[in-house]
Amino acid sequence: MTGRTLITDALHELGVLAAGDELSAEDAELGLRRLNAFASSLNLEAGDWSLPAFDLDTDLSMADGVERALVFNLAVEIATSFGRTVTVDLRRNAERAKALVKRSTEQTTDLITVTPFESRGSHPNEWQLD
Repeated sequence: MTGRTLITDALHELGVLAAGDELSAEDAELGLRRLNAFASSLNLEAGDWSLPAFDLDTDLSMADGVERALVFNLAVEIATSFGRTVTVDLRRNAERAKALVKRSTEQTTDLITVTPFESRGSHPNEWQLD
């Protein structure tokens, strides 16, 4: 999952983009700024979230539910910038998805990882560079 995909999916949720529409450079830039601002706010709010700074094209692996929470909450964050009103359903989906991820952080802090090509070391957070 890339930042570009998250932004595109959020704009689909808002009805700004239709299936097959391309994300413009301007919309991508705005979406990326808002995505990173939202990720930073979650890191500060919960303390135990471990969301990275996103870019448009790095492929990230996400724990269950994180992608959904990011898409719905990004849609809420950017709705007014695209002349859209946040529906009751969208707000409810965003809140529920965020709550589910918050609950899951009680069990793990590895919400998003970049999958490296190196082999795993003996410790779960240790990488051996061969």
